[in-house]
Amino acid sequence: MNEGSLLTAGDSAPIRFTRLSKRFGETLAVDGLALTVERGQVFGLLGPNGAGKTTVLRILLGLVHPTAGEAWLFGERVRSGHPMLRRVGALIERPAFVPHLSGLANLEFYWRAGGQEISDSHIDEALDLARLGNAIHRKVRTYSTGMLQRLGIAQALLGGPDLLVLDEPTVGLDPEEMREIRNLVRDVATRGATVFLSSHILAEVEQVCTHAAVLDRGHLVAVGSISDLTGSADSVYLEVDDAEKAIHVLEGIAGVGRLVRETPGLSLELGRVERKAVVAALVQAGVGVETVTSRHRLEDAFLQMLEAEER
Repeated sequence: MNEGSLLTAGDSAPIRFTRLSKRFGETLAVDGLALTVERGQVFGLLGPNGAGKTTVLRILLGLVHPTAGEAWLFGERVRSGHPMLRRVGALIERPAFVPHLSGLANLEFYWRAGGQEISDSHIDEALDLARLGNAIHRKVRTYSTGMLQRLGIAQALLGGPDLLVLDEPTVGLDPEEMREIRNLVRDVATRGATVFLSSHILAEVEQVCTHAAVLDRGHLVAVGSISDLTGSADSVYLEVDDAEKAIHVLEGIAGVGRLVRETPGLSLELGRVERKAVVAALVQAGVGVETVTSRHRLEDAFLQMLEAEER
C-alpha cells in the first residue's frame, strides 16, 4: 500500500483458509471452510446473521483459535501475536475512542500506545482516505456515527497495512454515511491494499466488492467474482398498466420464478423462460407493458443459493 509496505513480489495470497472449522459447545459456527482471497481483491463475506462471518474474521486475526483447519496470512499460519499481523488493519467491533480528545489525538494516542513512532504511522495517508477534513481536530464526542466509523477505519489504516479487514462496516449508518464508507473502501483498494469485509447487506457488497463468498450456518454455499455470482440469477423488472392482471398472467407461465411487487412495477426471476416470451404473454393477455429492464442482482442470486441449500 505504501513504500514502507512489507509486500514483496511473489508473495503468497493475503488470505487462505484450509478446512477451517470452529465449534462453540454444541454449535458449529464454521464448517470446513476452504477459501482464498487474492491480492488486490475487495472480497465480501456474505451471509445472514449467525452465518459465522465474524467468527471467520476473528480466527483470521488470531483472536479465536479454530477447532480444526488453518488460517493463513501472506503464506504464514495465523497465531496470536504473529509478526505478520502487523500487515493487517482491522475494525471488528464498533470503534471506541476517548470522547474528550480530538480525532487526531485519538489516532496518535492509539499508535504511540503500541510503542511506535508517529513518523512510521502514515497518518496523513490514513486521514486522506478517511476524509474527515477539519473535523479531525474536533473532540470525538461531537462526531456522528458515520464519522466515528470513518475514524475507526482511519485507525485501522495506520501503518499502511496491506490487508484491511472490516466487520459489517456500514451497519447502523444512514444512506449518505454508507456511501462515504463505500467510497473509502474503494479508495483503499485503489491504493493497492486487499480488503476483506463481512456484511449481510447484499446491495452494499454488490456495489463495492469484486469477489464474494456466501456463508450459511458456517457452511460455504458459493464463491466467485460478483459477476459470476449474479450471473446465476436473471431477473426482470416490469412496469405495466395493470399490475394485478399481470401477476395473474405471470403466475400461469411455466418457468417464471419468484414474483415480487415493487411499486410502481414488479420483478420476477426467469428460470426456464425467456424475457421475450414473458412480454409476449402479457401483451397477448391485453396487459400494456411500459418498461422492461433485465437485472442480475446479488440479492436474487443469494436467495436462490440459500433456497437450494435448504433443499
